[in-house]
Amino acid sequence: MKTRLILVLVGLLAWAALPLSPDALHAQSGAAPLVLFMNGGLWTWNEGEAAPTPLVPSNVSSPALSPDGQRIAYLAFSPITLEAIEATGGIGGGALPSDIVIVDIQTGRSAAIATQPEDASFFTEGREDSALMRSAPVWSPDGQQVAWTELHYPSLARDTNRLMVYDLAQGTQREVITNLPDQGGVPGPIPVAWGRSAFVLHSYEFNPADSTFSLSLLFYDTEGRLLSQAAFPDQTGPVLSETFWIDQNGQEFLALYYHDGTFELLNPLTGQTQPLNGQPELYSSLAPDRLALTFSRDPAQSYFASFTWYAVYPDGATQIVASEQGYVNNVAISPAGNAVAYLAEDYQLIVWRDGTPAAYSFPEVEWWNGLLWAPAAWRVGSVQPPESVSCPGAPQPRLMIGDTGRVLPGPPNNLRDQPGSGTVIGQIASGDSFTVLDGPRCVNEMNWWQVDANGTVGWTAEGDASAYWLEPLG
Repeated sequence: MKTRLILVLVGLLAWAALPLSPDALHAQSGAAPLVLFMNGGLWTWNEGEAAPTPLVPSNVSSPALSPDGQRIAYLAFSPITLEAIEATGGIGGGALPSDIVIVDIQTGRSAAIATQPEDASFFTEGREDSALMRSAPVWSPDGQQVAWTELHYPSLARDTNRLMVYDLAQGTQREVITNLPDQGGVPGPIPVAWGRSAFVLHSYEFNPADSTFSLSLLFYDTEGRLLSQAAFPDQTGPVLSETFWIDQNGQEFLALYYHDGTFELLNPLTGQTQPLNGQPELYSSLAPDRLALTFSRDPAQSYFASFTWYAVYPDGATQIVASEQGYVNNVAISPAGNAVAYLAEDYQLIVWRDGTPAAYSFPEVEWWNGLLWAPAAWRVGSVQPPESVSCPGAPQPRLMIGDTGRVLPGPPNNLRDQPGSGTVIGQIASGDSFTVLDGPRCVNEMNWWQVDANGTVGWTAEGDASAYWLEPLG
């Protein structure tokens, strides 16, 4: 995935001591803006606006959108951490003392729900370090609670390595699990995800005998009881690349996505795996009956540059949205399920709607971190996208079978009876349209498509290393 998860500190966050009432926070109106996670902060933007509006300009990490799409919980460096960084000029990598903050997207009101103890200190002359490091926050499925793990620094004692839950209605924290396992080799809080059926925690154990890491996935219920666990030994490389909650036939699983492009489903109640029978689809949980997104992967390319995203419509039709886009943080669906936003390599924001992309540039962007728009969920669908084609020297295919396309301005495209050096049987003039019947076929470092051009069926090339010659119509 082409993630740009860069932590940058550009000043202190202004904490607002505002109570968080779920009822008040739910009473919102107006269209949901697209939240731009950029420059280490959060900005809101609606189509038609010339510039985004700062929501939290800095000190934001791992933002998580609430299930109702109205709030964002995020990780922020604590004031003692910011002071230490300013005093020292920078601190090495790894987890640092952090707080959990919730901000309301419409009003901009924020409140810290997990801060440092009153006696906390960090890189303070004459005082011993004593602070809490925290993981990224996650929302409960009903949006009424937020969870994270935390660990005391520098003691790293097992009884301080715990899972915490904050109740928004009560305004209280509770300790759900304590004595969580250490993160082998790199002291820090354990990543957590919250599904309908369980918490899942990712625990790494370092094996000094052979310098390898073993990954365990630990599933707990909301009362802290261990339901199951699954071990993945010898994690010496990115073997297990991604995990996310997914529904298959109404049952919740943890999807395991491996670096070779294969999937498995892990049952949180039993710890057993089974095949994924279908294709993962990402959709807006506020509009589950509108379009969804699925992807294909070119196994010949790098994992970080190999995803082509497709819109899946309710009738099963598919359409390319973006080629060579990274994983989930770079792609977002609108709350209404009728548009997709993604990040381009040239720092542009692309909003794709009804088959038509619109590009936007903002001078405020120094770097992108990601996008948030609708609360999204995964399900197993039945629509398979076309297989990604590895064709060295050719641009990434933009057409697909069933599309209507046209020839871009310039010379006409030859129609041949076979891909490559087949006999020329006709031409398609600049601006003329055609229907895609088959393909692509990689011949002579070009992707060839079989098309019907005004009754003449033949093969024509999509482009070469320098330019596209064809484009899809909406």
